[in-house]
Amino acid sequence: MEDVHRLFTAIVLLIALTVATSLDSDLPKPQSLGFPTDLGLGDEAVVTCFAKKSSSLPANQLFLSWHKDGVPISSEARISLARLSQNSLSLSIKSVLPEDIGNYTCVAEGPTGSSTVTVPLLVSGALVICWLFHVSVGVQRSFVHINDN
Repeated sequence: MEDVHRLFTAIVLLIALTVATSLDSDLPKPQSLGFPTDLGLGDEAVVTCFAKKSSSLPANQLFLSWHKDGVPISSEARISLARLSQNSLSLSIKSVLPEDIGNYTCVAEGPTGSSTVTVPLLVSGALVICWLFHVSVGVQRSFVHINDN
């Protein structure tokens, strides 16, 4: 009887994994070529995210968004989002500032879940000052890194 119970449990798990995998595969993975590699401070940075069309997922059920360091981005004075098609979203940053440097993530969301692609925004010749705070002894230090690619 115990063997029958184990076999039944294994079959149920296999079916659940198969269903979960097929649902997840319905969502197209977002793709991006990333930001240009020769950006400097003050330049305009443009990046596009696109998701391949899926026959099993209507385009109106696919939602694309951009996030910077995990925070959703919305259009403002220097930053604009443009939907180029039902499956693509462009992010434009006018006059790149040091605070724009970071990781940008395109999130594709649908009824079955979400998928992401992350691209870094790096700036040649940018002076980056990082503060380290050592909590255990309360000592604050700084270091300077110059990215001169």
